[in-house]
Amino acid sequence: MMRPELSKHWFVCLLSCLALAFCVFSCGGTSSDFVDNDGDGWAPLADCDDNNSEIHPLAEEIPYNDVDENCDGLATFDADMDGYNKIDTVDPEGNTGTDCDDGDRTIHPDAREIPYDNIDQDCDGLEDDGDGDNDGHSSTLVGGDDCCDSGMEVSSLGCSPATAASIYPGAVEIPYDNIDQDCDGRDYGSSTLEGDEDEDGFATDDNPEGLDCDDTDELIYPGAPERCNYKDDDCDGLTDEDLVDVDNDGSPACLDCDDYDADRFPGNVEDEFFGAYNDIDEDCDGIALKDVDGDTHDGIAAGGLDCNDLDPTIHPLATETCNHIDDNCNGQIDEDFISASPDQDLDGWLECAECNDSNPNIHPGVLVDLPNTFDDDCDGLTDETDLDVDGYFVTAAAPFPAEEDCCDVGTEDVPGCTAITRATINPGATEIPYDGIDQDCSGTDLTDVDGDGHEAIVAGGTDCNDFNPEAYEGHAEVCMDPSDNNCDGTVNEGCGPGTDEDIEIASGAFSMGRDVDESVLNPDQQPQHLVNLGTYYMDKYEVTLADYRRCVVDGPCNLDGIPISSFSDEYYWENQSRGLHPVINITWIQAQTYCQWVGKDLPTEAQWEKAARGADEYGIEVRTPVTCDLANHVELCTQEQCHDDVVDVDMYDDGTSPFGVYNLAGNAYEWTNDWHAATYYATSPADDPPGPDTGSTKVIRGGSFLSIDYYLEVTDRQQFNPSTRNVSLGFRCARVPIP
Repeated sequence: MMRPELSKHWFVCLLSCLALAFCVFSCGGTSSDFVDNDGDGWAPLADCDDNNSEIHPLAEEIPYNDVDENCDGLATFDADMDGYNKIDTVDPEGNTGTDCDDGDRTIHPDAREIPYDNIDQDCDGLEDDGDGDNDGHSSTLVGGDDCCDSGMEVSSLGCSPATAASIYPGAVEIPYDNIDQDCDGRDYGSSTLEGDEDEDGFATDDNPEGLDCDDTDELIYPGAPERCNYKDDDCDGLTDEDLVDVDNDGSPACLDCDDYDADRFPGNVEDEFFGAYNDIDEDCDGIALKDVDGDTHDGIAAGGLDCNDLDPTIHPLATETCNHIDDNCNGQIDEDFISASPDQDLDGWLECAECNDSNPNIHPGVLVDLPNTFDDDCDGLTDETDLDVDGYFVTAAAPFPAEEDCCDVGTEDVPGCTAITRATINPGATEIPYDGIDQDCSGTDLTDVDGDGHEAIVAGGTDCNDFNPEAYEGHAEVCMDPSDNNCDGTVNEGCGPGTDEDIEIASGAFSMGRDVDESVLNPDQQPQHLVNLGTYYMDKYEVTLADYRRCVVDGPCNLDGIPISSFSDEYYWENQSRGLHPVINITWIQAQTYCQWVGKDLPTEAQWEKAARGADEYGIEVRTPVTCDLANHVELCTQEQCHDDVVDVDMYDDGTSPFGVYNLAGNAYEWTNDWHAATYYATSPADDPPGPDTGSTKVIRGGSFLSIDYYLEVTDRQQFNPSTRNVSLGFRCARVPIP
């Protein structure tokens, strides 16, 4: 076969010969009549310049020299043949060229600009304008401010080729449509949102998806700047944490009267036991405490004349009364009554201040009322009895205590009253419910703590939560209440995500792990074994961001160490549209703290696998193809993500477990309660296995949006250090009903 370069040479020679023959024939001459002055093989009739051997019909055109080398009648000014002459050249017709790169036919004034490649395709003078969507804003990839220019930026919420031109700084934000139109990292704006009373773009946290901890103040919402106001402006559970507090007393410098003294701050205790009479303003009210009882008279210790600065009725201007007290601080007692009401029995008490002025052993100062048929201490009672020495008497004593002791001897007809319990039973005792003892002398033992009219189950009633008046048999379910309001065993059934809704997993056996004959990714999934679990309840959905924020505001949970960003969203934790997305980036301890706040725990491995797998005790197929219609993950064959981040916890109706639990496969890995041990399956108990007693890592289950199909298998076990944080790691809770 002829080589390509020889074939080309042969073809050119053939054309030359044919052209020469044509010229000879057309001129009517013969070869002997052929004239070729410049010796280029072309006769004058075909050769437009027979005096220059470099000019003939097959000569190579040299651009931009104003010479017609190939005799086609045109001098070449368009070397790349794209229809545009080289920039700044002028052709014979006087046209100035505009092609900024005449060696590349893809570059000319009407070419489509390809952003971010450092090439000026459209010859507009900009090396690379970076405005792929032509919205007037260059991409952040080239130093611009457009967060969505190509339509493929995964870090921009709602960015796609279809939305790119409408996304740029300054665009009008359409709240809660899952698109960040104005490139501020959030999906909210000034429009009215249901459940957003203060119109700050955040729904109240009383709503399942809400994030606003104070919906009466438009300056309080997640991510808001902290102001100097003793308020949690950014809804992170902390107050004024971003402000200067030199002495670390919890009061920022802007509010502290002395930010170099930790014992001085607004709200500090300043009373007779701490801070009085030292000429220091501990509570920053502008006044050093000298008048403890607030009667406008400084105490003697502060240089004043108030002889009793704990009693506002006693001071230098008070009216003296007959009470055996120096009311007006003049050093005398009852001086205005001496003549009218003398002390007949000379016991130091005037007649007007005691009950029997004929007996010096009877007056209000007597400490013990003797069994002598007299009211020795002038309290209105005679020979009052307190056999159990609990400070309460069989007969009500005036002025205090005024209530009778219902169990003083130990034989009274009072629930639980015995010689052993009598000292703990009196009108001032704290009632202990359901113990059969009437500690507070109310007449009965406390069996309805919340006062809803329904006795607790432990007391023989039907109230499954006697500490919540909104929970008893027959009550309607309250969706934002973590209690089982109707006492049917399930919490918030039908309420949806963001409400801690759970599902009953009935007692029974199931097959856990993988058979040794199967090909498995990790041997710690073997051996397959039967596990019997008692009835328990599993959260129907992963715990949401809104769920966790409510726990933060309530106090038990915190945002310590949690990055606010997710895999694709820089402001994930502060984005209202993410309220029903799963909590991520939190540690095992933070997850367990939340579960305990709602009266639950992290699920054991066995509880998690049964909820995901079903109750088939003979084993089921665990490796099945997974599509993006069933779970949020990475497809094995294409290595493409179904979504660029975690999604709403109630997504994938067709991918629920046999019990109806959502997203046990994909979306976010989930913490379990168990320590990890590779050989635990070989030794675990058959009934309700709790996991190993100790370990260094905790088991996580379920795979995530970054996991390929294999890691979505219900038997797959992964492990993380309990302090690990990850953008693909969340959790859900479980609970075992109280017997």
